[in-house]
Amino acid sequence: MKKKIFLIIFFSLIAIITINYKMLNLKKVESKVAKKGVLDLTKFDLSLNKPLNLKGEWQVTENKRKKIVNMPGLLKKDKNVFFESYELKILLNKKNKKIVIQIPRISNVYRIYINKKIVLEKGMVEKNKIIETSGFKITRIKYFNENNELNLKVECYPKDYKKYGIWRKIIIGSEKQIETNFNKMIVFKFILIGSLMIIGLYHVIIYIFNLKEKESLYFGIFSIIMMIRIFYLEKYLEINSFKLGTKFELKVMYLTYYLGVMFFMIFVSYIYKKEFSKKVRKATIIIGVFYSLIVLIFPEEVYEFFLKSYQNFSILIGLYVVYVIIKAIKNRRENSIMFLIGYIMIFIGMINEIIFLNTGYLTEGMMINKVIFIFLILQSILMGMKLSKTLKKERELAFEIKEMNKELEIIVANRTKELEAKNKELSEKVKVDGLTNLLNHNSIYENLLIELKRAERYKLKMSVLMCDIDDFKKINDIYGHQVGDKVLRLISEELKKNVRIMDIVGRYGGEEFIIIFPETSMEKAEVASERIRKSINNIEMSEYNIKISISGGLVKNEENETVESIVKRADKRMYEAKRKGKNKIIVDKRTML
Repeated sequence: MKKKIFLIIFFSLIAIITINYKMLNLKKVESKVAKKGVLDLTKFDLSLNKPLNLKGEWQVTENKRKKIVNMPGLLKKDKNVFFESYELKILLNKKNKKIVIQIPRISNVYRIYINKKIVLEKGMVEKNKIIETSGFKITRIKYFNENNELNLKVECYPKDYKKYGIWRKIIIGSEKQIETNFNKMIVFKFILIGSLMIIGLYHVIIYIFNLKEKESLYFGIFSIIMMIRIFYLEKYLEINSFKLGTKFELKVMYLTYYLGVMFFMIFVSYIYKKEFSKKVRKATIIIGVFYSLIVLIFPEEVYEFFLKSYQNFSILIGLYVVYVIIKAIKNRRENSIMFLIGYIMIFIGMINEIIFLNTGYLTEGMMINKVIFIFLILQSILMGMKLSKTLKKERELAFEIKEMNKELEIIVANRTKELEAKNKELSEKVKVDGLTNLLNHNSIYENLLIELKRAERYKLKMSVLMCDIDDFKKINDIYGHQVGDKVLRLISEELKKNVRIMDIVGRYGGEEFIIIFPETSMEKAEVASERIRKSINNIEMSEYNIKISISGGLVKNEENETVESIVKRADKRMYEAKRKGKNKIIVDKRTML
């Protein structure tokens, strides 16, 4: 947290230093006050002192009426006044020869006189008709001091303005000082405009790559609008007129004001979604678009009429935003206090601008541009910190998901092994007879089919023994099925003990068993079968007085043999053994040939 506060303070200081560039690096404008239309500089050396602001009491002439008025400032316009002039007599120091007067933007049409000679003319008047030329810009007039006196006259034709006057400072100084100040101011404005453009484009690009960040989009648009506004209003750059005319520039001024307020409010509404009413946002958009359309469609006589109503709306919506931010602070929304401090600076700057443009009182206009710039830098830092925090959370979440996936993969792998083992076990259970743990009927049938095909393909010998428990039905009838099951299990154990690993033993059904002897001749199979018979015959169940024996039929595979045919032949020999007294193995004599 301390690190964040340090960063905010650090970048705030950079912003303040940047904004006050002209205070730190430019020579501060001196102030000597004119009295009754005269400014005495006979004891003031312009070459040794800072540039001078020509403020104080000017002589103002409206048509033919003369009066003394403080300038710079605004006057209420009389509808009968077609033009007005502002005159100031300047008594110069004889040491100051090369002098420059810097003229700010004044009016649609004006003339500048020095010692009754026209030195600058913007627009013209023909038969009481005002003809405009280019837009507003700052102009520097060079003057060579010969008689230590300079009579400056500014003649304006304000057309239909409700307020008029010299809005901004007229500055006088030595040629070197004015040029230095002017060049440094151009650099400062380039920094200001360039910074706003970068801030705007940066946040628009953030939105393009992350559509969730709508506040970034509207913050970027607001920054670009402010860049355009400063580009046209701060006329230190002579190259930025483009000869588009005052009418175009006036439309830009009004549009950037209306749209700037609208997009700023939309931006705030997305930062504080819970606190900012959607109805208020919708109303702000409708009003902003309505006033902007008036500017685009109608001439200045019409859209200028609506300005004051929108200024009142700006104050109301501005107060509403203060309420929203205070509410956000109560809700412990992140960085709300910093946002409130920055916004109050903008709000005060806007109030100052409105009062100045309507009355001429308070600080010189355009202060809000500098305040907005500071706010935008601070807000960019806060939004950058928020974005960084979001990205950090996303990275942490991605890492957690990755770790969870690893754990899940291990769990799934272990579970898969368990399932495979259980499936294998289940598969084996499906193939195995539950009572004897020998292969069941289907499984022994499949194995017999496989071995027959293998023997036929590779021309191998193969023998099959089919045997049946003698008198098994009597055992079940006399001693019960439990004893019968025990007999089946005992015989199964003996069968498994007396066969090779490669031999296959299965319960064919009931008390019948099949033993497959792969790759085994009849002679060897007969020996194995006799061994099995004797082993089973030796099983003792003295508690039940049961003598166990089996009868079997032994056959070998023939050409084009099938499972059915070989089982049928083995079964036939098995029943032959039973007819001949039981407890014996009958070998298929035909297969012995």
